[in-house]
Amino acid sequence: TMLMVSVFESMLANCIYDGMKKVLKTSFHDSMEDSDRLRQIIEKVLSEKINAEDSRILDSSSVREYYRSPMFLDELDAYIKYTSYGCGWVEVPRNQNAKSESVRMQFVNHTAENILKIQKENKVVNPIDLPLLKATASRVLNCFDETIYECLDVADKGSLYLIAKENERLKKEMEHLLNRTEEYFARCRRYSYEKNVDDFEEVRKEYIGLLKNRFARDHIYLLDKFELDKFYVAPKMRLHRKRKRLYINDIETQECRWEDIFCESNIVYVIGGAGYGKSLFLKNIINHHELLNINKPEEYLIIYGELKVLNGNKLENIPSIDELLQKYIKISTMMDESRISKEMIEFYMNQGKCIVLLDALDEIELASRNELHAKIVNYFKNQNPNNKVCITSRARGFIPESDVVVYDISDLTINETEAYLDRLIDLGKFDPEDKKPFVDQAKDLIRCGFLRSFLILSLLVNIYKAERVLPENKLELYQKCFEYISSKREKDKNNLNYDWSLIKYLMRDTTFSELSELCLPNNSEVSGEIIEKRMEELYANAYSSKNELSNAIETFLTFCSDRTELFVPGSEENKYKFFHRSFFEYFYSQQIVFKNSSIENTIDSMKGFGIDSEVCELVVAILKQKHEVKYQKVIEYLITESIKEFQEKKDFCCFKLLILSMQIVDEFEYKRRFLNLL
Repeated sequence: TMLMVSVFESMLANCIYDGMKKVLKTSFHDSMEDSDRLRQIIEKVLSEKINAEDSRILDSSSVREYYRSPMFLDELDAYIKYTSYGCGWVEVPRNQNAKSESVRMQFVNHTAENILKIQKENKVVNPIDLPLLKATASRVLNCFDETIYECLDVADKGSLYLIAKENERLKKEMEHLLNRTEEYFARCRRYSYEKNVDDFEEVRKEYIGLLKNRFARDHIYLLDKFELDKFYVAPKMRLHRKRKRLYINDIETQECRWEDIFCESNIVYVIGGAGYGKSLFLKNIINHHELLNINKPEEYLIIYGELKVLNGNKLENIPSIDELLQKYIKISTMMDESRISKEMIEFYMNQGKCIVLLDALDEIELASRNELHAKIVNYFKNQNPNNKVCITSRARGFIPESDVVVYDISDLTINETEAYLDRLIDLGKFDPEDKKPFVDQAKDLIRCGFLRSFLILSLLVNIYKAERVLPENKLELYQKCFEYISSKREKDKNNLNYDWSLIKYLMRDTTFSELSELCLPNNSEVSGEIIEKRMEELYANAYSSKNELSNAIETFLTFCSDRTELFVPGSEENKYKFFHRSFFEYFYSQQIVFKNSSIENTIDSMKGFGIDSEVCELVVAILKQKHEVKYQKVIEYLITESIKEFQEKKDFCCFKLLILSMQIVDEFEYKRRFLNLL
């Protein structure tokens, strides 16, 4: 018995321990306070259930090889979850639960067949036959079942007994779970176990090192680049899950940690408002993916990419997902395609060992977004189900594909605000004495719904340091930010290697508004040649010669790249974009206001953006601040056209714009008419 237990300690007991610890910690917190107790239970169960013949079989090199494989560990993880949720083992004979027996036997057969295949590949002289392999695999599963039962205290056993007794009420939910599990196992079986390829593994480790190094640092807006770990505050996230209870559909929500995002599903969305930190969230995963609550996360191939690189391509010209993933790897690390081959990506994808992080679905052009979204999700749904996929998007207007779990980043709280300020204080970028007065003002801004995101918090910190008073709305915030950038840089100009007299004429709102037009539709990257051509048209009369203007434009772009954190280099050489989509939307809103003389043209320009965009509310805010008469005409037009849309059952474009505009509207009469319309 002791010999058998020691063998298991090295190859199987650890599997039981890791899987059980995770499941019990998630579902039965009180039963899992003592890790030593779990170890003792595992040893006790193994000594009772495993015979000498099983020990001989399990000591075979081919069996050990498969039991240590990613495929077996992933299936085992799913089986432990399946069993632990009361699927047929709580005081219910197995022959009365056909579904449970079916899943169990599929697992046993699949395990035995794969071991048989490995024996043939390894040319084992005296292979173990299939019936013996199946019998041993079946007794191994008995060990999991018994371990689960032994780990639970009386209260937990009683709870599971009541669940079994209420099986009729839970029938629909259980059937859904069972069907999903069977589908999961069926998909897993489409991918055969392959031995790890040493060349691929060497390249993967090198690539992961380069990727982590690339994203180890990031911007704190208008301060500098810092190590992500020194300023990053993980946002609060809520899991949204549709559940069917009897005949009622409802939404269940629960808070979760970032490490657990793949516990509910292997394909997930992370959504939030503008500037809520979705991109930083993915970069944090890259830096600390080994902390994810999945099996052996350190062995995964991580691929990160921005979806907006697909903008400008017609759907039929978009590369295959394999080519896209290869392109993302090249963009992130500049590794040659000959080293990060499609074969390597396919290998890890087939093994279910990829973590794919796709950023900013909302920045895909509206015309192709939904179709492209469906194709991406459908592709990953048809791969090995153990791959992990996370797609981010702005929350407003986001429609998830069916059966994909959604995590919603919550609005900023005062606790997160204070945590962020503490990080800045530790970095020496915020005065500790300023914390209390800042927090006092921030509380009011959180209460009124203005301070919701980390981007706005970062901007407010810089404004406060300059003026000691916080702006109270988004328009005022962006205006003060731009003034701060300009004045701060001008004060520093004597210490810089830039000719300020050459570029100061270009450092104004008009320039950036024109640049925003070049970055349509959603802050797309634009080439330096196109920028230079537009600015030559704008400022030909401002400089003494074409050569002087060309030098001014070149210096301006270098200055912006190095100092403003407003208009910055893109992912490809000699391409540029706004630092954040919100800045692009602010400046393009100015273009809409000042380039469209008629109300109809103004409204048409606003219709070009989805409801996830901030353009509509910013246009209305600018009009309200600077063009009161035109502002009133726009609101009157939207109300009148919305009434027509309801009468004629049109597409409700104006009504959507009216809803977004009401974030700015505070006139009693307009609010009354809006409520009447509703």
